[in-house]
Amino acid sequence: MRWYDATRARLRLLWARASETRMNEEMRFHIEMEAARLEREEQLTPAEAQRRARVAFGGQDRYREEMRDGRGLAWLSGFTLDLKLGVRMLAKYPIMTVAGVLAIAVAVALAVSYFEFMKDMIAPKITLPGGDRIVQVRNWDARAGAQERRSLHDFETWREALTTVENLTALSVTELGVATEDQRIATLDGVRTSASMFQLVEVAPLLGRPLTAADEEPGAPLAIVISHYAWQTLFDGERSAIGRTLRVGSEPATVVGIMPEGFRFPINEELWLPLRAQALQFERRAGPEITVLGKLARGATLEQAEAELAAIGQRTTREFPLTHEQLRPQARRLADAVAMTPFVALLNLPFILFLVVVCGNVATLVFARTATREGEIAVRSALGASRRRLVLQLFAESLVLTGAGAVLGVFAARWGLERAMALFWQVQEMTPPFWFDSGLSPSTMLYTVVLTITAAFIIGGLPALKATGRKLRHRLAQPGSGGSGMKFGAISTFVVVAQVAICVAFLPFAIATGRELLPEARGAEPYPADAYLTARLSRSVDGEDASVQGMQRAAVLTEAQRRIAAQDGVTGVAYANRMPGFNHIDETFEIEGDTTAYDQVRVSGVDEHFFDVVGARIIAGRGFRPEDRRSELGVAIVASDWAREVFAGRSPLGQRIRYPERPDGQGARWYEVVGVVNGMTRAGGPGSPVAVFEPLRLEEQASAQLYVRTSGAPETLAPQLHELILAVDPAIAIANLQPLDVAWQPVQRSDTFFAGALSVVAGVLLLFALVGIFALMSFTVSQRAREIGIRAALGADPRRLVLSIFSRAFGQIALGVIVGGALVSVHLAGMPGGLALVGSVAGLMVAFGLIGCVLPALRALRIQPTQALRAE
Repeated sequence: MRWYDATRARLRLLWARASETRMNEEMRFHIEMEAARLEREEQLTPAEAQRRARVAFGGQDRYREEMRDGRGLAWLSGFTLDLKLGVRMLAKYPIMTVAGVLAIAVAVALAVSYFEFMKDMIAPKITLPGGDRIVQVRNWDARAGAQERRSLHDFETWREALTTVENLTALSVTELGVATEDQRIATLDGVRTSASMFQLVEVAPLLGRPLTAADEEPGAPLAIVISHYAWQTLFDGERSAIGRTLRVGSEPATVVGIMPEGFRFPINEELWLPLRAQALQFERRAGPEITVLGKLARGATLEQAEAELAAIGQRTTREFPLTHEQLRPQARRLADAVAMTPFVALLNLPFILFLVVVCGNVATLVFARTATREGEIAVRSALGASRRRLVLQLFAESLVLTGAGAVLGVFAARWGLERAMALFWQVQEMTPPFWFDSGLSPSTMLYTVVLTITAAFIIGGLPALKATGRKLRHRLAQPGSGGSGMKFGAISTFVVVAQVAICVAFLPFAIATGRELLPEARGAEPYPADAYLTARLSRSVDGEDASVQGMQRAAVLTEAQRRIAAQDGVTGVAYANRMPGFNHIDETFEIEGDTTAYDQVRVSGVDEHFFDVVGARIIAGRGFRPEDRRSELGVAIVASDWAREVFAGRSPLGQRIRYPERPDGQGARWYEVVGVVNGMTRAGGPGSPVAVFEPLRLEEQASAQLYVRTSGAPETLAPQLHELILAVDPAIAIANLQPLDVAWQPVQRSDTFFAGALSVVAGVLLLFALVGIFALMSFTVSQRAREIGIRAALGADPRRLVLSIFSRAFGQIALGVIVGGALVSVHLAGMPGGLALVGSVAGLMVAFGLIGCVLPALRALRIQPTQALRAE
C-alpha cells in the first residue's frame, strides 16, 4: 500500500499552506507532550523540559524540507536549471540551433495557421446571444439535389405551425446602391428581412429603433437600419443620421436605426430593409429567393424541429403534390449551414506530419549532439544521477529548442494569417463573415502548446532513451576516445534519404510554383490592364419574382451596355459572369466518348463581345453569337493551351464536354466546342486561368462583371459611366468601379505573398536539410574514426579508406535523389526547365553531403595508428 499512501500524501499536500500549518501543529503537540513527560517523570523545570524535548525531536526545518520534497515539486527547481542549461547548449551549437528553430517555426506556423482558419470555417461560433440555437429552415429538392429558395408560401406555413422554432425570419440578401442627400454614394451588402430578425439576433440598435411589423406593410414609408460602418461612411458618425433620408436605388428610405459596431447579419451585411414580398402575390415555388432563419425554442432540440418539419412537409405535399412532391423541409444549425465540409479539416494532417518529419530530423541531430556528450552522461550516471533525471534534463533542452521554434512560429502564424486572410477576402471581393477572427484563439494556443510538448518528446525522447540505456555505465571507461558507443544503425540512412527526398521533391515544386505566381510569369506580352474600367453590376427589387427580376436585369444591363458603347473614349464594352481567373470554382468535366480520367477546369460565362474587347483572338472555329445566349443547345469556346493538353493533337472543334457534378439537372447537358481562343492567359489577369467559356445568360446571373475598354485614362470616365448606368435604372447597384489594373492588385499582392511564403519555407527546408546532412555525415564518419585508424595501422591505402567513406554517403544521397525525383518528376516533366530544377537541387544535396564527409575523414586519417590501437 506504499503507492496508495504516497499518492494520497501528494494529493493532500497540494494545499501547501494548510499542510505546513498542520505539520507545525503536530510538531508542537509532540514537543509539548514530551516536555510534559519530562516535567512529570524527571522533575525538570518547564524551560529545561522544553529545551530537552526540542533536542530530542530534532531539526524542525529538516522535516519541513522533507515534506516539501514529498509534494513532488522538488523536481521543479532542477527542471528550471535544466532549462537554463538547455539555453546554454543551444548557444554552444548555433548553426544547428538556428536550423532547428527555423524548421520547427515553419512547421508550427503552417499547422497553427491552418488549424485557426479551419476552426473558423468548419466550426464557426455564432457570436450572438443564443447563437448556437439559430437554425436555417429550408426546402430541399430531392430530385434536383439543391435547395429551393423560392419558399415564401412555405415560410408563412412554417411561421404559423412551428412550435420548436421561434422568431422565424425570411431574408433576401442583395447588393444595394445607396446615396445620401449630399450625394455620398456607396454600394453595400444589404438584406431585405422580416422585422422578427431583430428579436432573433437579440441585439438592440445603438441608436434609434429596429424594424417593426408596421414597416413591412405595403405602402408604409420605407425604413432602413444601417450598420456602424455605414453610419461612419455615409454620415461621419453623426447622431443626426437618425431620421435622415437615404436613396436606395430609386426609392427614398428613412434611417430609423444604427446597429452597434461589429454587427453584421446574416453574414456580413451592412443594411437592413423590410421584406415586403407577400406570399399571396406569387404562385407556389415562385417569387423572390429567400433564406429562412429561426431560433430553437428553449428546451427544444434540432431533432424535434426536424420531426415537426417533416410532419408539416407531409401535409403540404398532400395538399400541393404538383409543386411539393420532391421537397423535403429541413433544419440545420446556422453554424453548420455556413461552414465548410469537415473533410477539409483532414488537410491539417499533412501539416502535422510535416512537423513530425521535421521533429524526427531535429531528433537525429540532437542524437548526434548527445553522442558527443556520452562521457558527461556516463560520469553523471556513475555519480548517482538517475535515468529519470538524465532524461528529464535532455527533454528540458529539447523543450527549449521547440519552445523557441513555437514562439517564432506563433508570431509568424499571426502575422501571416492576418495578411493572408485580408488578401483572401479582397480577392473574394467581400468582407469577412461577422464571426470570423484572423487572430489566434485560446484553443489554437492550446493546440500550439500540445504541438510544442509533443515535438519536444520526439526530439528529446529518443536521444535521451538511447543515451541513458543499459550499456551507459559500460561505456564509462572509454568516453571521448575517438568514437562513440552510440550507434545510429539504419536510422541515419533513413534520415539522410528522407531529407534528400523531401528537398528534391518539394524545392523544385516550390520554385516552379512561386515563379508562376510572380507577375512577370504571366505571359511574354504585357497586358494593357490600365486601359480598362471594370465594375460589378447587380439589380434586385423587392417583391419581384426571381424570373421577372432576371429578365428585367438582363434588359437594363443590355441597355446600359449600349449607352456606354456610344460614349466618347469608349472602344468596347462586354460582360462576363465574373472577372476571368477570379473566384471561379473548379468543375469536374468529361469529354464525350473519352474514358480518360480528367482533372478539373475553370469555366466562365462571357457575352459575344468579350473576346474582342479583351484582345483575345479566335484562332479556330467561331466566336459567340447573340442567339447562343437563347439557344437550348450548349456551345463552348476553349482556350488554345488547354485544348492542346486535353485533346492531345485532336481538333477540339465539334467535341462535346459536360460537367457531371453540376446541380439541378445541368450535369447532363453537353456543350459543343465551336471555337478556340488564344490570348486569354494574358487577358485573364493574375488569377488562375479560365479554360472554357460559355455564352453569358444575364437573366440567370445575380450580377455581371462589366468590362469597358477606353482610348484614354479609364479613371477619368468612371464618374461619367456611374451616372450613365444609374440613369438607365437607379436600382442597379455598382460595385468596385475601377481600372482593371487596380482590380488586379489584390490578386497580384496575394500571389506575391504566397510566392514569398513558399520561398521562406523552401529556404528554411533547404538550410535545415543541408545542416542536417552535413551533421549526420560528420557524425557517421566520426563514429568510424577508430576503425579508420586501425585499418591505417594495418597498412590500408588511405585513398581506399576515403573512397569507402564517400561511397556510403553517396549511396544514401543517391537513393534520396531517386525517391524525391520520382515523386516530383511527374508534375514537373512537362514544365519548361522542370527537370533542370530537380537536377540542380539534387546536385546541391550531393555536394553538401560529400562536403560533410571531408573534414571528419581528414581528421580520422590524421589519427596515429598507435593511438588507435591503444584506444582499442
